[in-house]
Amino acid sequence: MTRLISLFILILLVVALGFIFFEVMVGFFIPLFLALVLTILFRPLHLKLSEKFRGYDRVAAAVMTVLILAIVIAPVAFVIYRAAVDAIHFFHGKEGPKIDRQQLENIIDQLNDRFQLNLSASDVLKAIAERANQWFGPLAAKTPAYLGSWLIDSLVLVFALYYFFADGDELLASSSKMLPLDTKYQRQLTIQFVDVTRAVVTATIVTALSHGVLMMIGYYLAGLDGVVLLMMLTIFAAFVPAVGSLVVWGPACVWLFFSGRPTAAILLAVWCTVVVILADNILRPALLHGQSNIHPLLALLSVIGGVELLGPMGLFIGPMAVAFLQTGLKMLNSELQQLKKMEAAAAPGKT
Repeated sequence: MTRLISLFILILLVVALGFIFFEVMVGFFIPLFLALVLTILFRPLHLKLSEKFRGYDRVAAAVMTVLILAIVIAPVAFVIYRAAVDAIHFFHGKEGPKIDRQQLENIIDQLNDRFQLNLSASDVLKAIAERANQWFGPLAAKTPAYLGSWLIDSLVLVFALYYFFADGDELLASSSKMLPLDTKYQRQLTIQFVDVTRAVVTATIVTALSHGVLMMIGYYLAGLDGVVLLMMLTIFAAFVPAVGSLVVWGPACVWLFFSGRPTAAILLAVWCTVVVILADNILRPALLHGQSNIHPLLALLSVIGGVELLGPMGLFIGPMAVAFLQTGLKMLNSELQQLKKMEAAAAPGKT
């Protein structure tokens, strides 16, 4: 009885401390998750560096961290900064949004004639300016807080990258010893996590980047302004299955068509359609290599639900959660089959 009471108190203590640990660490979930993903993606390169720096594992980890900062994080930060500058210049200029008033009036006249509407350029510009103030006003007010949070998250990301590379194997071994799960299943989950993460994240990011970069060429040749902003919007939209980047390049084509450039609109639509077909039907499957056999409906729902629950990170975590659930169900089914075999072998009359 005393042993059971002691065990019960120990379980309560572990649950309470686990809850406190979760509350402390939940604020760092995004940078830690990004660091883990980057560690998995660049692990082959890190292994090669470790061979060259044999005996100096921490030096290899530091070099790998600096390389990731140089070739991944810095360019991404610069592109996001340029897109933000384009957005602010476009939506929050001294005279409101930078839209050619004469061109806008021509488009509105065509829409009024075709759809029997009663719009005016002044009302449209006013509505756009009000919406821009709603979007960028709070953002500008909270910029110092955002910068402080971004700086902390960036430091956590850098330190996590270094220690994941330097002590990743030891951390994984220590965690495995504390998990009440068969070693076979731990190994299977680890392999599945690495394979699915590398496949899903690589395929999603490369496909989205291909959408953005190739369509940016089309935006530029079509004569659209703010091509960097349009590229970033296209990349973010391309993460969502089914609808994807159409929500960006579709309105851009409509704008070109009604602004008196139908040829440019048609050519841009053809170009973007070709990019989508090649990227989604050839590039993405080639990168996945069958590692993530998720039904398209589940993929769409997992992305939408993941974003709603976790924000931008849900784009990756949603599909990965579905893939791990499938793996867990397979392992559970395998365990149940083993139990059935054991029960059948132990049944009376069996030899």
